[in-house]
Amino acid sequence: MQTTDKAKFKKGDKVTVNSDHMKGMKGAKGVVKAAYKTHVYEVTYKPKDGKKEVKNHKWVVNEEIENAKQHGFEKGDSVKLEADHMAGMKGAIAEIDNVKKTTAYVIDYKSTTDDKWIRNHKWMIGSELESR
Repeated sequence: MQTTDKAKFKKGDKVTVNSDHMKGMKGAKGVVKAAYKTHVYEVTYKPKDGKKEVKNHKWVVNEEIENAKQHGFEKGDSVKLEADHMAGMKGAIAEIDNVKKTTAYVIDYKSTTDDKWIRNHKWMIGSELESR
């Protein structure tokens, strides 16, 4: 993946998370670690570890999909995930629920539930972050 320096947030920018992908995330203070221009997907998939179906998972990037198309996939496409940032995700078959061509961010943030730092969280998009 190629980083971009034309993103809303730059590496090192301090941000507040205004999304709740995970417990302790909404309202958390964080730092941008990297920014990538890509397609991001909201997906529904059945984890390979046998756990229950995950609906509307945000986000998987184009480069984390087997045989990724340069111009991205479309809503409704069935894809095989290569992403491994969630248990049971790698190798799972997913349906694309939503597509955005945007900047995907990797961030570190301090959990609001236990004050522990979560390192290199993948992925956030610009509308889920605000400057602080």
